[in-house]
Amino acid sequence: MKHITNSWKRGIVLTVVFALTFCLSINLSQVLSVSNPKITYVWDIPAWINEKPYIDASYTCLCPVIEMIDAGYKQVIAINNEPGVLYRDMFGLEIIPENYQGIDIHIIKPDADPKEMGVDFTNATPEGLDRVYQYGQEKGREFLAKWENS
Repeated sequence: MKHITNSWKRGIVLTVVFALTFCLSINLSQVLSVSNPKITYVWDIPAWINEKPYIDASYTCLCPVIEMIDAGYKQVIAINNEPGVLYRDMFGLEIIPENYQGIDIHIIKPDADPKEMGVDFTNATPEGLDRVYQYGQEKGREFLAKWENS
């Protein structure tokens, strides 16, 4: 993987930062202000938006890495916003493997619970957000260093 562009590298780092900060730190008022579909489960299913029915994709698959490989992708990166196992389903029944049909699945995840840095699923301190943001940058750089040397 020697030929990775700088913009691609920045995208990985920013994606990790996004996953570790935004996904873990937004509170309900922020979610509602951007009409995040991740909360549609609190209403009747499906949720209706502009007279069209919608359901959250997480009801069928939390992280579609297998589907990406089935669609022909040869490099797949999955970002988990918490330490531990990454599951394909919201019930924690099917673990995402590190390899599927000979294709490596690169899983980026924090080593420690972001709660320890001041960021919980529904609450965050400004200091915690800063720590998680910096940590996300470190994890992105760590991934890129391994990726470039593979």
